[in-house]
Amino acid sequence: MARIYMIRHGKAAAGWGEDKDPGLDDTGRAQSEKAADGIQAQVASPLPVLTSPLKRCQETAVPLASRWETTALIDPRVAELPSPMEDLTKRGEWLRSVMNGSWDQAVPSQDAHPDYGKTLEDWRAGIVTALLGCTQDTVIFSHFIAINVA
Repeated sequence: MARIYMIRHGKAAAGWGEDKDPGLDDTGRAQSEKAADGIQAQVASPLPVLTSPLKRCQETAVPLASRWETTALIDPRVAELPSPMEDLTKRGEWLRSVMNGSWDQAVPSQDAHPDYGKTLEDWRAGIVTALLGCTQDTVIFSHFIAINVA
């Protein structure tokens, strides 16, 4: 059975209610170096590296991928929880309520977002499929909620 190292991205330069796809801030870049140190201390030779398509994950993967002289492969299945809304303020409020609640609370009004329940199910299934598809030890850079789904 493959061993999967799931690593949460470093500290983002902006929150969910401020930017759709922020990169890392200085702290996040330092965290990405420490994550690379930690993986290298545990793993004797380079492994496949997958990352969410979002900037903060891609940037977190760079130090490890560079040290291993490889490229992190982008896998949209390990992306962040999809948001049912575009408005950044509402999006931030919605995410905070999801993180403090249950999966049932993740689905907003069916009138406003009738297909979101299916979107959420597909996202969760995609994460599981991505993990089950790892046939060898693999490092995956992803997000807090996605890692908890795993």
